[in-house]
Amino acid sequence: MNFGQTIDNRLQGQAVQYLTLCSTNQKPTPFQSLFERLPEMDSTWNPNWNLGLEAGIVSITEQILIDFPNNIFWDLDFLFLDLAKTFRNQMQQNETSFDNKIKRICELFHLFGMHSPIKFRYVHDFIYGYDWYKWIMEKKLGNQNPDPFGFDFLDYIFQRGIELCQLIDENDKKYPNLEGQFRNPFLFSRNSFDEKKLMETLRDTNDLPILAWDWNSKPKFEKNYSKLRLEVANRLGLKENTQAGSHKV
Repeated sequence: MNFGQTIDNRLQGQAVQYLTLCSTNQKPTPFQSLFERLPEMDSTWNPNWNLGLEAGIVSITEQILIDFPNNIFWDLDFLFLDLAKTFRNQMQQNETSFDNKIKRICELFHLFGMHSPIKFRYVHDFIYGYDWYKWIMEKKLGNQNPDPFGFDFLDYIFQRGIELCQLIDENDKKYPNLEGQFRNPFLFSRNSFDEKKLMETLRDTNDLPILAWDWNSKPKFEKNYSKLRLEVANRLGLKENTQAGSHKV
């Protein structure tokens, strides 16, 4: 079986934009290629595990299509490797970590995506590490080198999403009810043209917390990536975001 090919066909046919931030490629790494490379991760990888891993990846990618249909960049290599390792552990230790992680990530996408009161437009902040970086800074976890897709982080983000929904329900000043508009709490424009330009520039200056197109990427937190993103947005002359509730760096 060509594991991953069905996912590739689905994404290329359904994603409004299906781009990569990898400067040497025009499209994201095919999932078929990622499956073929699994023995590089672990010489003991059992090909019989591919089917179960593929089912989890299908759930993740379908959820993005549902909740973030306007997503631009789809570099899921780093997340793929994390999920593969989690699946291996589940199979070797007879536990449910992979099933639980897939469930939690899908819940997160639904909680923050277009069918939620939060209604963010992209999944970029999750897969390229901005949400993870902010969590590290808030909890002062830098010396612990925490997992970008570990349950501590995933559960924290889920709880934060619940809190945001409550704030929106109360028409909070920073998170008001936007009557169905896509939400942008940042100080700079994130329309599709500006977001693409901004993310590509941050790639070129090596100022992304996770190089998500490289499954061997080492997540970084030595810089203030939030501040750098704002500085680059200003340098590029991106429009100021005047939407109600814009406040975040």
